Amino acid sequence: MKRLSLFLLVALLLTAGCGESPAPTPTAAEVAGESALRMQEVSSFHFVITVTGKAAFLDTNQTMALKRAEGDLAKPDRARAIAKVSTMGMASEIGIITIGETQYATNPLTQAWQEVPAEARWDLDLAQLFDDEQGIPAVLLGTSWSYDAQDAKTAVLQAQMPYAQLRALGFGLITSGEVDVEFHIGPEDNYVYRIQIVETASDPEEPTTWVIELSAFDQAVDIQPPE
Repeated sequence: MKRLSLFLLVALLLTAGCGESPAPTPTAAEVAGESALRMQEVSSFHFVITVTGKAAFLDTNQTMALKRAEGDLAKPDRARAIAKVSTMGMASEIGIITIGETQYATNPLTQAWQEVPAEARWDLDLAQLFDDEQGIPAVLLGTSWSYDAQDAKTAVLQAQMPYAQLRALGFGLITSGEVDVEFHIGPEDNYVYRIQIVETASDPEEPTTWVIELSAFDQAVDIQPPE
């Protein structure tokens, strides 16, 4: 009887060890593809952009540097944000609304809204994140990624690419050199939660570094021209 009981115990253990195999770890291409599909379906999101290191200038005269921007985007081409900038060493905030080809901004001195003339329109076109050819889904699908790691919250895709491939994600402010890029993607929902872009050629010690954090996907967002 004891031998029979021992035999049954061993058999049960062996059977338990032959259960379903764990799901295979997805490849970098699979993670990028699933995330691209998810982000193509997104109708809106909240964003926070921070820029550190060497300054990223909004104007051709290089007098106004972007430090931070926070706001909302709604498909197909609407965005609003409050941008913190440094103008010749002085900090200020500027409101920005983009609706299609029309851009509005607040005067840094009076805070009054005004339509920005086409010839003076900034490259800070936040709606470019939705761009079909250069926005988030396009970069995900058009890049050969390495799959660095998967922590408790996100899967991390990494790549190095020419600046032109990231023109939309850098809002036209990245103008030369190679860039190191990371996409942090939710392993369960495939949303992109964080993008980091390092302009390695901008400065050997303190390169311009962009961090774009996304949240509040598909929430109701109403973006209208300023009154």
